[in-house]
Amino acid sequence: MWWMRARMQRNRDDKGAVAVLVAILLSTALLGIGAIVVDVGGWYAEKAQLQNGADSAAMAIAQTCAAGACDTSLANDDANVNSNDSASDVDFVCGTGPGLSCSTRGLCPTAPSGNYVNVQTSTRTSSGNLLPPAFGPGQTIHACSQATWGPPASLGSAAALTISACEWLENTNNGTTFAKSPPTPPSFFDTLAARKAAGINFTNANDPNKETVLDDPPGPGAAVAGSETVLTTHSLGKNPCAAGHPGWDEPGKFGWLAKKGDPCTVNIVNGQYDGSPGNAPADCNTLFNQSRDTQTPLFLPVYTSIDPVTGKYILDGFAAFVVTGWDINQASVFSPVKAKSVISVADGVTPANDANYCGSTYTGSNSDVCIYGYFTQALIKQSDVPGGGTGGNDLGATAPYLTG
Repeated sequence: MWWMRARMQRNRDDKGAVAVLVAILLSTALLGIGAIVVDVGGWYAEKAQLQNGADSAAMAIAQTCAAGACDTSLANDDANVNSNDSASDVDFVCGTGPGLSCSTRGLCPTAPSGNYVNVQTSTRTSSGNLLPPAFGPGQTIHACSQATWGPPASLGSAAALTISACEWLENTNNGTTFAKSPPTPPSFFDTLAARKAAGINFTNANDPNKETVLDDPPGPGAAVAGSETVLTTHSLGKNPCAAGHPGWDEPGKFGWLAKKGDPCTVNIVNGQYDGSPGNAPADCNTLFNQSRDTQTPLFLPVYTSIDPVTGKYILDGFAAFVVTGWDINQASVFSPVKAKSVISVADGVTPANDANYCGSTYTGSNSDVCIYGYFTQALIKQSDVPGGGTGGNDLGATAPYLTG
């Protein structure tokens, strides 16, 4: 019987050895699987960081392209800001913007027909696993982002007043001349040329002791492109702009819009928008004061015509306009009702007696509503463009978009 007891003891020893071996194998497999899961999770996290960096870099460069010169040096900074280890590399920046060219597409989307910029980034993930590098060294991960820029087809924060395309063309020399972007306003002497009117003394707001008298009669074409101008609800003389619809916008002049949501802002989609019945002024007091005080552009919808059936304005595009003063004569809506231009002061007696540029002396009507300011070029935040995407005519307002 001793031999049976010895054999049973060996069996128990074998079972113990097998259990140990199985435990070792299972722990090794589980450890390997865990390492793979950790690696894959790390790759996904790294990919997300890279994509954020590429998106940020593409948008930053697109904004500079829209301003006239593509600054590719922004790519490295924006890519690394979004990487935890600040070790992302920029493979390439290419496109069709000013100063850009593109000889490779890499992982980027197919190039669109208009202007665009591609930014491709990469990094090498850490190979410091719990196991020896049996699964190979760190993997090189790539990400690409594509951005474009152009005039928006819609806008969620348009100012609640509109002008005709004809008036915009007159004030910008057919879209070729704009005032410099804020905070640099037009010069005072440009303003004088734009504010021609019989017998008015124009006073330089920066030097009240200097006055200039202009005897040229007012009329169409008096505005000088790139200078301060006056938007009014009435006008003298023959106006080259087509007439609007009764009770709304005067020929070639501005009209108030039916606001929706925030005061003095309208949401314009599908290329059409409503006017305010009776051309009642919108509550633009806060927005106008902000634009005047900080030289911040407002984005005005510009129309080409008015639909004879629906009575809606037909959108041409969005213009960037900086408010410098106004004469609204609506105490219930505006405070103050008269705000002299921050660029120049017009008066009939002394510099301290501001008469603005509104009323019968300048326009021929005591019931005028006037807004002073200048047209410039400015960027719109992508978040203000419903749905994104370009589509309108370029009237000075441009927005960057991510397209891939």
